[in-house]
Amino acid sequence: MSLWRNAVWVVAAVTAMLYSAMNTFVKTDSQHEHVQEVMGRVRAAQIEIQVTPLNTSIVDHLRGKLSTWRDNWTALLVLEETNQKQIASHWERMKDDMLANVAAKNNELTQLRESERELMQHLHEWRALQHEIEVTTADIASIQADIVRQRNENAALRRDAIARGQAAVSRQADMDEFRRILTDEATTARDAATFHRRVLTSIAVAGGILSFGAVMITLRARWRPPPPASRRQ
Repeated sequence: MSLWRNAVWVVAAVTAMLYSAMNTFVKTDSQHEHVQEVMGRVRAAQIEIQVTPLNTSIVDHLRGKLSTWRDNWTALLVLEETNQKQIASHWERMKDDMLANVAAKNNELTQLRESERELMQHLHEWRALQHEIEVTTADIASIQADIVRQRNENAALRRDAIARGQAAVSRQADMDEFRRILTDEATTARDAATFHRRVLTSIAVAGGILSFGAVMITLRARWRPPPPASRRQ
């Protein structure tokens, strides 16, 4: 069993070595082909590159352009001098106009400052007037608050007086009612006492009558003569 295992390990190792060698060979062959391709491109580029002889007509053309450029530069300098003179004249006129405009603006600024001073004075007066209005408004509000407070106090006093009057009237009514109740109770007690007295009197009279009747009956039975003998037989 160990022999077969060793054989398998040997075969696997040999296979790995062969695979690595073949892979290295393939990579080397591919790199060699790439180098050959690059070298071919370099040789083709060297063949295509050719040194051309210098063309003197280009120099003559450039000299003509240089002469034309110098002429144009001279004309440009003349034009620039003319433009400088025109610009200086225009600048002088513009400067005079600007100075005149500055003087006019200064006059306008002076008038504007005067108007601003007047406006600030009016604004100060308006603020003073507004402060007086606010003070007057506060005084009016305070007076109105005092009036409202006085009205509330008067209303409270009026309600208190009404409540006291109603309480006095209620107490008087209660006293009258209490007196009426006491009078009714006294009358009722007096009537009850009279009724009780009458009942007791009636009972006493009835008792006296009954007692008198009983006494009379007893006396009559006692003092009554005996019946005859014939009646007894």
